[in-house]
Amino acid sequence: MRKEKSVEYVRSLILKLYDNRDYYFYGDELNSEGWKVFGEIIYHTLKQMPWYRRRIRDLRRKPTYENIFVFTKEAYGVP
Repeated sequence: MRKEKSVEYVRSLILKLYDNRDYYFYGDELNSEGWKVFGEIIYHTLKQMPWYRRRIRDLRRKPTYENIFVFTKEAYGVP
């Protein structure tokens, strides 16, 4: 996948998480379906931006709604 397409794909995944919060989050943390989408986001982010490795490690430990969207806004400008 080319970089431009990959960035657009990740942005679509982020919007999917954001728009369907009740489906992908239980309370404030990711549920199993949310982890599947977030795993794709992590995979593509580490391929394109490996300097976010430590930040992603922290997100895996505490995957709250607020932490995830602060990160995605910083890395991709979404939402």
